[in-house]
Amino acid sequence: METKLLAGAEYLIRSSDPDSVFVPEDFTDEHKQIRDTTYDFVVAEVFPQLEAIDHQDFGKVKELLAKAGELGLLMTDTPEEYGGLDLDKVTSMVIAENIARTGSFSVSFTAHTGIGTLPLVYYGTAAQKEKYLGKLITGEWVAAYCLTEPGSGSDALDVASTATLEGDHYVLNGTKQFITNGGIADFFTVFVKIDKEQFTAFLVERTFPGVTIGPEEKKLGIKGSSTTQVILDNVKVPKDNLLGQIGKGHKIAFNILNIGRMKLGACVNGAAKQAILPAIEYAKERKQFGHPIAHFGAIQQKFADSMAELYASESLVYRLAGNLDQCFAGLDKKSPDHYAQQEAMLADYSAECAIAKVYCSEMLQRLVDEVLQIHGGYGFLQEYPAERFYRDERINRIYEGTNEINRLLVPGTILKKALKGQLPLQKKALAAFEALMSPSLESPDPADPFGPEKQAVENAKQIFLILAGAAVQKLMDRLQNEQEILLCAADVAIELYAMESAVLRAAKVYPKASAAKKALYKALAQVVVFSSLEKLGTAAKQGAFYIEEGDTLNLILGGIRRYTKYDASGLLAAKRLIAKETLEQGKYPL
Repeated sequence: METKLLAGAEYLIRSSDPDSVFVPEDFTDEHKQIRDTTYDFVVAEVFPQLEAIDHQDFGKVKELLAKAGELGLLMTDTPEEYGGLDLDKVTSMVIAENIARTGSFSVSFTAHTGIGTLPLVYYGTAAQKEKYLGKLITGEWVAAYCLTEPGSGSDALDVASTATLEGDHYVLNGTKQFITNGGIADFFTVFVKIDKEQFTAFLVERTFPGVTIGPEEKKLGIKGSSTTQVILDNVKVPKDNLLGQIGKGHKIAFNILNIGRMKLGACVNGAAKQAILPAIEYAKERKQFGHPIAHFGAIQQKFADSMAELYASESLVYRLAGNLDQCFAGLDKKSPDHYAQQEAMLADYSAECAIAKVYCSEMLQRLVDEVLQIHGGYGFLQEYPAERFYRDERINRIYEGTNEINRLLVPGTILKKALKGQLPLQKKALAAFEALMSPSLESPDPADPFGPEKQAVENAKQIFLILAGAAVQKLMDRLQNEQEILLCAADVAIELYAMESAVLRAAKVYPKASAAKKALYKALAQVVVFSSLEKLGTAAKQGAFYIEEGDTLNLILGGIRRYTKYDASGLLAAKRLIAKETLEQGKYPL
């Protein structure tokens, strides 16, 4: 096994040592202290205000953001020289996960600390940081990010807003759409085109003449977060407020979105942990046919499948955050290009960031659907929390780039790395095709408690390589336009990353765990592998039919059948164990 840190997308072609990945069980005392501080803030300060927030009491939202600032929760990603804490990305995920239990408030919080503040942290000049960061990290000012326009959507760079240089100011004109925190923000990062050509970002204050905030949008969910248009009508912005380089706004937009996607993964994990609580309570109390519905296998399976998928989701987010922290740890924070180096490292893991966004948001989709279903008709009533969880979930598959766009980013990024010689994809794909001629599969290590699961992961990598190799060989440059095929490859890559993250975590924790925990980790890994193999096998078969025909198609289909074989003996017992632990503990069981 290789023990070195894998670069972005290398998980597809190389093996990872369990000891090389970060898992939640590795939290330091500092991580746990910040987790507890955040959770206590959520319970004591935010939960009592959830009803008022959902009725758009934005004064309460601003008060709570200021209180979060007093606790230091807004400054984890900010340099110490500007009053911040400059903590690791794992800490950011811990805070995001626990704040996300608050529904709409978490949207305001993460928009402020993430896409609202991070462009300034990463790309601002010393003078810009000195001027603005102090107000943002204390909650005195609220931040927003203005990229989307009424006519743009997924084509983020297709903006009509303009900037024209006039003396010592730029004059900005245009309309921004769906701006989170728009109605309460004091500070905006705004993307426009200078002279209608050069995509560039500016720092805009709410009080600049010509800035107008549109009415609050009437939304399906996250009703307690402010969402408005931001209208720019001949807004004079000082030249000193130009952010980054002229014509390089895309670097800011895309790299900040990488962080946002990873953090969204952590957020939906926290939302899932909160959403499952009333479902557990209801299942224990609600009786049908003389028994609590929690006693029925049909209900227990819902809990088992949901918790296994949440376990995989949590595992992949902290694996990714840990990878970035390992990368960043070797950087000199005092170097003038410190954030430029971070930017390059973030870009290297852009595929994994997109995976986190897609897998985790779709995990929450399925989980809240089951939460509502467990409640039956009562889940459809507003007086029960399942209804709000269901509505609030939906946006996660749209913002930070739709899941369709993020799916396409995964294979697109991988292919670009291969073309640049950063990933030996073609060589590995050829070897995978040659292996199709082998009469048998490699056997799992019988001495390894996770031997079958680890072998399943390695086999799944072969499936990706076979599919990607066939697509590249058959379509060449045309592949970038074959979205249906790219989506199939993405689903294989996404399920593979989640499955491997779940197995690596279990294998790392297992040796020092109690007998009861050993059984639980084994059960979780088994359920995740079984489910992920089913999903990626279906995606791979569909992709094969899209790409090939005749003997080559049959060869690939035979390989997919072979490589998705997995001995899941004891699967029912594993699911029942997960359900039992969940119901007895009354929460996510880890």
